[in-house]
Amino acid sequence: MPRAATTRRWWPTPRRACPRCSSTWSMSRAWPRSNPPDLTTTAGVQDAGSFPAFAIHRAKPLNSPTSPQIAETIMAEDSLTEHWVCLAGGNALGAFHLGAIEVLLDAGLPVRRVAGASIGAITAALWLGGPREMAKQRMRAFWARAVDRSVFAGTRPARQTSALRALLGGRPWLFNPTLPGIWAMHFLAPNDDHLHSTALMRQTLAELIDFDHLNNGETRLIISALDQETSEDVVFDSATTRLTVDHLMASSALPLIFPPVRLDGRLLVDAGLSANLPVTAIFSDPPERNTVCWAIDLWPPTARRAPSPDTVARRAQDLMFAAQSRHALERLTEALSPRLQDAGIGVAVHHLGYDGGDWEVAAKAFDYSRAALERRRRAGAAEMTRVLSGHAPLQGGGFSVFRHVLEN
Repeated sequence: MPRAATTRRWWPTPRRACPRCSSTWSMSRAWPRSNPPDLTTTAGVQDAGSFPAFAIHRAKPLNSPTSPQIAETIMAEDSLTEHWVCLAGGNALGAFHLGAIEVLLDAGLPVRRVAGASIGAITAALWLGGPREMAKQRMRAFWARAVDRSVFAGTRPARQTSALRALLGGRPWLFNPTLPGIWAMHFLAPNDDHLHSTALMRQTLAELIDFDHLNNGETRLIISALDQETSEDVVFDSATTRLTVDHLMASSALPLIFPPVRLDGRLLVDAGLSANLPVTAIFSDPPERNTVCWAIDLWPPTARRAPSPDTVARRAQDLMFAAQSRHALERLTEALSPRLQDAGIGVAVHHLGYDGGDWEVAAKAFDYSRAALERRRRAGAAEMTRVLSGHAPLQGGGFSVFRHVLEN
């Protein structure tokens, strides 16, 4: 499969004129830690108007003018087909979700069910946790708080430093070092089971997400987590459970880095350790009509041979999560296809995903640099548009998987 055109790498400058309006933004401006603008309101969006390109133009559609026409064609051909979205975990790689979902929002494609793990669960809750017309604002507000605003963050050494800084020093409004934290490894220090506190993340999500809207909305949200003590997968479904910020914190509680979350008598950690792409969770209640599932992954299944320690470390992470996704889809195909064929129900899973190739650093999941987040967002938008434009109506019953993940 030919690789889509790569995103042009841009290098930050101290000030830059916006290509879509007359405003400019300053690379060095930062919110005071105690009083960030409220980006869930129109006034808050206007207050953030001089922020970097990643945090402005929230009310305007992405430059993908073909998306509405694509969606109109899909809905005309598949008027009785449901559309589901499945979002994988990957921490800072989740900016790819932002671009992909913006295309879905611009297209107006009706989505009936969404499942997410880790950052995928957070993205899904931001998407669905409020009025649809403000969904972009909520998602971009989250990433605007997370971004590393280092001026030279486009260079590889700077992105490696950005990832290391996040691992050791945290990210404003997401997580920060705690005590004893890393010092717990010293024999004189008290024990601790995590390096960072996620109180800031909890506060950020509570501010951005309307959980009443989320739980009462038409779109069903499924969040997955993992029981640290029994290794059992745990699934929370808005159809049967009132979802709260605790469920999001549990789904994204990466062991050692973040603290586990006790919920309903279980000690829960990041779902990505078991089912990073929660396709099993979203299909645990099989569809009753023709369904298209857009499964948005963050870890490439294929790559060239890794020639250096940095690329070996990066590829090891890819393999761990990509293999999970492949095995889960294979098991679902084997389990559901005969049953769906007998019922005359067709299911198509479009498995697309992000492949940053050699551009990404080993600790890419903690690279919150401006260049990395913007590159991933643009890649998500381009890939979602490409996959939507190639979608064909379902024919016949069964369970089919179409892999669109780019190869190196």
